Amino acid sequence: MINNQVIPINKEPFKTLIRNSSKDKPPFTQYLSTPVVTQLDYNWISIIVQESRFQITDNKLSIPSKSPIISVTKKYFGQHLRYTPFQIGGLNFNGTLKFRNKKDEINFDTILGLNSEKFKSNFNIKDQIQFESKISFPLDIGMGQINVSNPKKMQNIRNLNFNFEFSYEDIDSFMMKLDEAERFFDFFKEMLVKLKVTIIK
Repeated sequence: MINNQVIPINKEPFKTLIRNSSKDKPPFTQYLSTPVVTQLDYNWISIIVQESRFQITDNKLSIPSKSPIISVTKKYFGQHLRYTPFQIGGLNFNGTLKFRNKKDEINFDTILGLNSEKFKSNFNIKDQIQFESKISFPLDIGMGQINVSNPKKMQNIRNLNFNFEFSYEDIDSFMMKLDEAERFFDFFKEMLVKLKVTIIK
């Protein structure tokens, strides 16, 4: 990654980690490699490479166009693996929902189209319930999906994931979709506004 100049060594967190590295101190904060998977962590940036999957994550992402993961992916596939065949590309944005109270959570479910009171009435349930949901819809030239899941034993908290997935046509159209990451992030933020979610960075 570094020798082939895929990693942008002049940007953080890579810049500091590489500058402070030595023979006994590698530039990454975690390294995992097996015959089927390699994982490299550079503080808040994680890269996972498997036989059928490449995933790069920025856990401090606030503006997609400012994240080095876009340039890393473009260099990795656009230059070094330009003729590697693959089928699907995708962009994911994640967050944590924190509800003020149960009423706040029920209101969120209602906006999603889920009716907890009707469900409880239909199945004669007296206690509070909690939904997990997965909603798919056509978006642009691909599919969008919203996933809402419950962390185990966590009250008033849910994980929210927005995924845009598109079929791979050719490397140039794939690169163009990466350039549109900001547009899909804006779509995600607009969706949060419609769900009456307050965005806290």
